[in-house]
Amino acid sequence: MSESGAIEAFGVEEFPKIPQNYKDFHVLPSVITLKLDDSSTIILRNSSSFPVLYKDRFLIIYTLVGMQWCINNANALLCWQRAKAQQIPTKSIICIAKLK
Repeated sequence: MSESGAIEAFGVEEFPKIPQNYKDFHVLPSVITLKLDDSSTIILRNSSSFPVLYKDRFLIIYTLVGMQWCINNANALLCWQRAKAQQIPTKSIICIAKLK
């Protein structure tokens, strides 16, 4: 790791360490506005005509990942299970969702 916190061999490790000088992750917009008739990629078991039912926040859990998790058909659930099993440090952010 360089002084700037960059990882020179990024992609070699499955889960590179988060640099010490890393502060946080921002999601824009901080409030996600959903329209009732718009299509959505949100899939819930308990669903209705509303894209989000009884839920008003998204929890985003993140960590650095190696290149094997950056391909088009990478499985996010499998990645999360492997990171959890290896006790990889993660960070999180909560985004508010509202209906427009």
